Amino acid sequence: MAKKAGAKPRDIPDTIRLVGEQTLPLQVGTVAVTREGRLVPHDHDVPLCFGFVYAGVPFAAEVTAGPTPLVRLTADLGALPYTIECAAARRWILRLIAASGARKRGRLELTPAKEIRFRAEAVPPAPRTPVSVMATVAALLLEWKPCLALLGELLAANPFLHRPAAPPTAPPAEA
Repeated sequence: MAKKAGAKPRDIPDTIRLVGEQTLPLQVGTVAVTREGRLVPHDHDVPLCFGFVYAGVPFAAEVTAGPTPLVRLTADLGALPYTIECAAARRWILRLIAASGARKRGRLELTPAKEIRFRAEAVPPAPRTPVSVMATVAALLLEWKPCLALLGELLAANPFLHRPAAPPTAPPAEA
């Protein structure tokens, strides 16, 4: 069995002791991993932040601290197209943003820079285990999947969003 860099044989009994002292099931925020790879006790009232990619979009997630923690998701989904770029897509996107305000667990919003931002939040079931946190993330994404998919299609309708990042490297053909 290969050893991890920085792990020492004496760390194993310390880890077993620490896990044995914890109330089971282990809840998010009760232990932390140091840079050296050791498990240490952790203050439960510290927010947990992590990120992931869903459908090609980077999301930020936060589990808030306190007696009633929340799982919060945010993602920047793209720029609102200008009317000249794609008037129909712009109208539909603005309708989607307005309609999202009626939803209880999330919304779409425009930033001052006209970027479309997704925000959602929900209370994870107790106990606040990694499984309950990830189940809450999955439930929020499933709830918003149709809206996010439609928004993705509308943004893809903007021909200016799909230009090559760099011009072609081949020289122009001579006439």
